[in-house]
Amino acid sequence: ANTASVPSAGAGATYLWTISGGTITAGAGTHAISFTANVSGTITLGCAITNSLGNGVTGSATVGISSIPVTSASNNGPYCAGSTVQLFATGNASDNYSWTGPNGFTSSLQNPIISNAMPADTGVYSVTRDTGCGISLASHTTVTVNAMPNSTITAASSVCGNSSGNPASVPNAGDGAGYHWTISGGFITSGASTNAILYTANASGAVTLGCTVTNSSGCYSNASITTVTINPLPNATITSPVSLLAYST
Repeated sequence: ANTASVPSAGAGATYLWTISGGTITAGAGTHAISFTANVSGTITLGCAITNSLGNGVTGSATVGISSIPVTSASNNGPYCAGSTVQLFATGNASDNYSWTGPNGFTSSLQNPIISNAMPADTGVYSVTRDTGCGISLASHTTVTVNAMPNSTITAASSVCGNSSGNPASVPNAGDGAGYHWTISGGFITSGASTNAILYTANASGAVTLGCTVTNSSGCYSNASITTVTINPLPNATITSPVSLLAYST
């Protein structure tokens, strides 16, 4: 409670308190009072003291009212899994802050971070600010952490030389996803912008396939690479003399 006092004037003294900008809650007829403050502005206190001999004196004091603290929570998401979440709360660095959030998250920092965030960190984060003159109402911000797409390539480990219609695919990343395929040792014949392609292999060597996937949230995988061995076709070239004698063996 807010308190104010004047020196005791001894037995038989009287104290007449006045106040503007607040309300006296206790001690109005004594040398020490308790009072509550209005929401803003200033408090003016006055006290007229008369001792037992009838001598009187008046004193006054002005008290400034600090407004009820407020804070505003925010973040700079949405985020992709594995990135760093940055939370913000408005106010002075010298104030005390209390954050709570999903997965038991707590922090006393004004602007805390969450490293290597995962989709499970998605949710509402709340903060209060304590200035010493009071604690603000909680402010809330919603954090969204989107999953990363899977770009693991599924393809046969080997194909025949010059073969066509060889399939390769990555998991479907849903509506709005993009797929960027690369190939060496062959060429893509269909599906280059989808999650499933067909390709033709060169005659020999190896086919190297790569794919980067971007989902509708803008999160993209690191390029996935797989190598397919090309089994050369057998050589059917016949080796024989250019000419023979009749009836020769």
